[in-house]
Amino acid sequence: MIMNASLFCRFTALILLTCLPNHLSGQEPSNRREPVEFDRTPTVWSWELPKEVVDETAIFDASFSSDGQLVAIGDSLGRIMIRRLDNIEPLHTLNDEHNVPIRHVRFINNDRLLATLDLDGKLVIWNVDEGSKLTELTADGKLQALAVGKDTTQLVGLSDQPALCRWSVNPNSEIMAGESVPLDQPYRLLSASENSDVLMLAGDNDWQQRRWPSLDVHAKGSSNGPNISALRASPSGNRFALGRQDGEVLVYDVRSGKQEFRWRKHPTAVTCLTFSQSGSTLLSGCLRDRIRMWDLATGEHVNDRDVGLPLVTVLQLSKDDQKLCVAGMGHDINVFGVQVPSERFIPAIRRPKASNDKAVFAVRFLLGTDEIAVVPKFGTMERLDLDAMLVSRCTEIVPGNDRLKLAAISPDGMLTAHAYQSGNVRVIDSVQSKVVWEFKHPPSADAIAFSPDSKQLAIAGGHGSTIQLRNLDDGSLLWSDITAGQSLRGICFATDGQSVFTGGHKLDAENRHLGVLTHWSADNGNEISKAQSKDIYASVAISPHATRCVTGGVSGRICVFDQDLQRLRMFDVGGRGGIHRLKLIDERRLLVATYKGSLLMVDVETGQELARFEPLPENRQMPFRSIDYHPKNNLIVAAGGYDNRETMRVYYLDETVKK
Repeated sequence: MIMNASLFCRFTALILLTCLPNHLSGQEPSNRREPVEFDRTPTVWSWELPKEVVDETAIFDASFSSDGQLVAIGDSLGRIMIRRLDNIEPLHTLNDEHNVPIRHVRFINNDRLLATLDLDGKLVIWNVDEGSKLTELTADGKLQALAVGKDTTQLVGLSDQPALCRWSVNPNSEIMAGESVPLDQPYRLLSASENSDVLMLAGDNDWQQRRWPSLDVHAKGSSNGPNISALRASPSGNRFALGRQDGEVLVYDVRSGKQEFRWRKHPTAVTCLTFSQSGSTLLSGCLRDRIRMWDLATGEHVNDRDVGLPLVTVLQLSKDDQKLCVAGMGHDINVFGVQVPSERFIPAIRRPKASNDKAVFAVRFLLGTDEIAVVPKFGTMERLDLDAMLVSRCTEIVPGNDRLKLAAISPDGMLTAHAYQSGNVRVIDSVQSKVVWEFKHPPSADAIAFSPDSKQLAIAGGHGSTIQLRNLDDGSLLWSDITAGQSLRGICFATDGQSVFTGGHKLDAENRHLGVLTHWSADNGNEISKAQSKDIYASVAISPHATRCVTGGVSGRICVFDQDLQRLRMFDVGGRGGIHRLKLIDERRLLVATYKGSLLMVDVETGQELARFEPLPENRQMPFRSIDYHPKNNLIVAAGGYDNRETMRVYYLDETVKK
């Protein structure tokens, strides 16, 4: 969707109106059972808005029915839609009462009625079964927010008088007006706990806690800083969360009123918050395309997810925590299946950084030691102690004025290769910190790889997509080949070191991209075999016993080949921006890293997702540039990122995914 700046600003204004790991000690981590990860695509339901309104529509609120079978949606055109999740057609579309954006939609009276509130303060009650207007409710002043009591027969509105206005619903679905409760100052946001008597109010910087049915004040406080933009009470009423316009999220204990957690992870204003039923997990969204998950047992950020929308205004979990509704600016309203229990989600057990706090270009477990070799940007080669995750040795190198583009670490850990933007490729002794060899690969290399015995270096890319194979004993050129018409992006050795595989792409006669996978002899550079498909291959990987070769590219699609490059199968793994790195840790399990900092494991025989790992935090694009696996300790390290950000993740594969 293409959206001009003025339209984006207009919707932004409206939205802000509305809104030590156990295994190291001999104990394996327990499976997480909170909704911290979701299916890659909307597996429950997805609905696309009519094309004529795509560029002008944002979803401002959505609500699940108590049984999770219905979802009500209110958009910026004033339309209300009630939909069943098992039916592609809307149950009801209600267009006749609201002419301005919808602020809130709420199911009441055990899902028999629906309350809708727009930006003008108009409050309408609808019969859900019939899709007809039942009545319109009025209040003293303009209504700004709605909340529903735990038995769903109590409705309270926040007006600009300032006051709380309340109504009750009798067994005949008749609405009875109650008394208004004056407030000592204006508030804009309102949230009620689903299973308790807690009612929360928030203004620009102040919050207040009240209790049903009297609505008396029980606690109040202030949050110094940018204005509060989102508010949510947990279902049990033991916590509440605030989001602010600077992207900060704050969590408070309801009884004490004390702040428990404070995170600054969102790059823009927080627009929506939602708790799991246990209150142990918090999800948050902002004026970007990602949502975040927080573990309130530890206070840690455990996941973030690209949801395929330009920005997020709505997050709603169903009461069984099985479904997540995500909507905002864009043409999709998506309902994702939540993985509960979430055995497939693997949080990081360590989040180390390079000593200079720079982006990381290569990592490798040094087998037989307790260290990880790390090559960050700007002049160091480092080793991290595996237990403490602290730098045990840092070796300085002189990069000159060159900009580092690629790096690789030899299997024995003795050498590192650094490819620079100028076309220089330096091989450095990582122990003595000296340049052993320097090669030219104009204009610059796009892929480099060491042989399994660490005695050869393959270099690919550059003008005409040249391949070089270098002998690292004497620095001699063993052979070179120019792949006319191809752009090479990936290279790797076969596990026996006798051959080399390259991946790239070329244009066909109709200027369409064709992915090209080529198998070369390491002895003389002769082409052994070749395979093609519609894609741009960015990465190539070989299984340890060389029975499988896989490619991944810009399309987010994995192609699986046998040792003769006969394609066996192809499947999508998703990931906006495509696949950046691949690693087969055995003959079936494939690690897939994307340009957006996501990491997952799939079965190359079935295409089934086996695990999804805690990603790097979002900052434009945060690619994983390097992955390695420690077979003895069942550890994975993935690295990439940008300067002064989190750049590395270490994961432990427990029993659920290591088989």
